Amino acid sequence: MADAAKAAELKDKGNKFLQAGDFTKAIECYTEAIQLDPSNHVLYSNRSAANAKDQKYEQALSDAEKCVELKPDWGKGYSRLGAAYSFLKRYDEAEKAYTKGLQLDPENAQLKSSLEEARAMAQRNNPMMNPFAIPDLYVRLATNPKTKAFLDQPDYRTIIEVLRQNPQMLGTYLQDPRIMQTVAILLGIESEVADSEEPVPPPSSSEEKPASEPMETDKPEPEPEIDISVKKSLEEKELGNAAYKRKDFETALDHYGKAIKLDPKNMSFLTNRAAVYFEQGRYDECIEQCHKAIEVGSDGKVDYKLIAKAFARIGNAYSKQKKLKEAIEAYNKSLIEHRSADVLKKVQEVMWCHTQGLFWIIYAKPGKCWNLIVLVWKVIGNERKNFLPMNVSSACRV
Repeated sequence: MADAAKAAELKDKGNKFLQAGDFTKAIECYTEAIQLDPSNHVLYSNRSAANAKDQKYEQALSDAEKCVELKPDWGKGYSRLGAAYSFLKRYDEAEKAYTKGLQLDPENAQLKSSLEEARAMAQRNNPMMNPFAIPDLYVRLATNPKTKAFLDQPDYRTIIEVLRQNPQMLGTYLQDPRIMQTVAILLGIESEVADSEEPVPPPSSSEEKPASEPMETDKPEPEPEIDISVKKSLEEKELGNAAYKRKDFETALDHYGKAIKLDPKNMSFLTNRAAVYFEQGRYDECIEQCHKAIEVGSDGKVDYKLIAKAFARIGNAYSKQKKLKEAIEAYNKSLIEHRSADVLKKVQEVMWCHTQGLFWIIYAKPGKCWNLIVLVWKVIGNERKNFLPMNVSSACRV
């Protein structure tokens, strides 16, 4: 009994470390607890979670297997097992684990969503279904001279990730010659879409070609390291997106933070982290991340719509804070980048609220209204007819 009580104390201590993000100390506490109470399935479950958080996926799998061995009728144990398999990209086994868990706990929402996610990931990562799902995708693209340069373009990598997850969208991007070239390379038919400017070697020079190939392979040797970082960053982003959909915001922030460290030039990682801060109500941090994203995007060749989206998110955050003037400025910057109907509507709503407040002050204090009238005029500017209802713009002309 004494050992069990001490194990329970260590488990609680480990839980606190886990919640605080100190995974090493959490694992130590669970390990000590297991030594005292080795038949307690919950301890293995918790240590599996801590190992997974610490990216020790093999250890997480081992603990999950032990958990279901000790308690085969506990649905949560299969949730841990499925998660460990998913982290190891063994999606078929993850699907089986989640299915078994649902047989034991049919109403478990987390098991249901995890099973759907595992099935989707299994399909996305099947090269027969999706040529963009091959394990060494980025290495192959980096070592091919025709696609190597594309990887420096953030919008290209974004499209590649979209196609990895949604191969049915290929038709949307086939007008992009980079994507046509990429598909040809992945399918092994690149010669059919080769650039017409490239000379075809005459038969007499065929003996010289092998001599040049060692030079070609020497140059890209350091590249796989970079590309592995890029690949890992996108995997972290994908894990962050999955956590975001589950509303597990702290886990999402953890994954987006790792993605940013691996590839600080990808602005989508920053805007995704900003989206999490927005959902949490941490509007100042959301605004800060969006500004960083805009700075990163401005330095590279990024689609102007992404910049516009970041400015719009800044506007949304300011709007939540009731800082309407700042929100209007952010929305206008978004519209400069890309004129979106959704953002136009938001500007109209925010400007209407802003002018309503100012007119109320003017009405309440008519003796001090002239400066406020000037301020209203500046806020409305030349766009007042586009954004404000007719009665308000008419009132401004009086």
